[in-house]
Amino acid sequence: MDNPTPCSLSRHGHLCKFPYVCHDFRPNMTKAAIAQRRAIMANMSADPYAFTGFIKLPERWPGPNYGITNFDNLAASMLTVFQCVTMEGWTNVLYWMNDSQGMEWPFLYFVSLIIIGSFFVMNLVLGVLSGEFSKEREKAKKRGKYQKAREQMQFAEDVQGYLDWIGAAEDLSDDEDNANRLDVKEKRKHSSRRSRRLNRRCRRSCRRMVKSQTFYWTVIVLVFLNTGVLTSEHYGQPKWLDVFQSDANVVFVVLFTIEMLLKMYSLGVRCYFDYMFNRFDCFVVICSILEIVFIMTKLMPPLGVSVFRCARLLRVFKVTRYWNSLRNLVGSLLASMRSIASLLVLLFLFIVIFALLGMQIFGGRFNFLSLRKPRSNFDNFYQALTTVFQILTGEDWNEAMYMGIKSYSAQPFGSLVCLYYVFLFICGNCILCCRVI
Repeated sequence: MDNPTPCSLSRHGHLCKFPYVCHDFRPNMTKAAIAQRRAIMANMSADPYAFTGFIKLPERWPGPNYGITNFDNLAASMLTVFQCVTMEGWTNVLYWMNDSQGMEWPFLYFVSLIIIGSFFVMNLVLGVLSGEFSKEREKAKKRGKYQKAREQMQFAEDVQGYLDWIGAAEDLSDDEDNANRLDVKEKRKHSSRRSRRLNRRCRRSCRRMVKSQTFYWTVIVLVFLNTGVLTSEHYGQPKWLDVFQSDANVVFVVLFTIEMLLKMYSLGVRCYFDYMFNRFDCFVVICSILEIVFIMTKLMPPLGVSVFRCARLLRVFKVTRYWNSLRNLVGSLLASMRSIASLLVLLFLFIVIFALLGMQIFGGRFNFLSLRKPRSNFDNFYQALTTVFQILTGEDWNEAMYMGIKSYSAQPFGSLVCLYYVFLFICGNCILCCRVI
């Protein structure tokens, strides 16, 4: 096993003092060369395990992350502490401190920083923000109720003003109403009473069938059978399974279409679309029919067909219509989505604004000669949106910040670009995203 602290005779940290720096040459050396170097050090009365491919050269190392992560001054220390408080990459800083100072005390500093800074202070700040938002929401509700009461009073006054005018006009419309009633009676006499009775009986029978327990459990079984067919699809499946899945899909589409038509006929089209789950069923059935049409006629490329094929997965949600507790949960979820729609729009505008700002500041500046171009860049609008969203999630946001600071390292006060990432993380991750959640 290699020595974890190769440059230290005491094996408690890299003891290469300034201006010497530890360099890892193991990728360029064979095991025989490393063993030979250890033998030479043993003959020199040194610890033969003090070398495992690391040597010290008289040059200055800027430090980890291009010299950005350090505690050499107040600004760099604050940035490093903020990175650790966000709990992104703080373990790397801890390990670098162990290599520099030893294994005794650095963990006390970082563990205390995470517990106090991340677990307590950050949650306390978020709690205060949530409380302020709740107060503003209550004030907005009260203002809305007051405005609604004023509008109702104004509406009542307007209605009272129109009542006299409507009463005066009723006398003039009596003659027209009598004429219309006579026309309706004449039309009803010529209509077929037998067909209407038959239609009412059929609709009544269909309504009883649709609302019966047998129909209920039949649809539930069909939904689970459809789910089983969908889950049987896998890579490298045999040809007969492809044919079976295609035929089963057509059968299920036909059955679900019959279910939709029966409900439309028994309940009436207007009454059918009054329920949200009926509208959802209709959408799924229409998408499934379009998928079959596009597959048979080959009017769309495979990608477009795959998008319509995703409609099959939506059939699984049909079970929520017949499962009361799950239906209530989905209804609550949709109600909450409607309530936070404005916040989602605000979050999207926030992402767009910071993406455009990032394109102006960092566009085309991540093309380093000595490094591979990072995927998190601001060279175009799509990539900028992806990078900003990545920073909002907190995943490797510090790596994106290092690239941004490095791109301005040759300019005076170039490190101030870190404020872009800090503000983006605080406003986006700690305020907007937490507010949406």
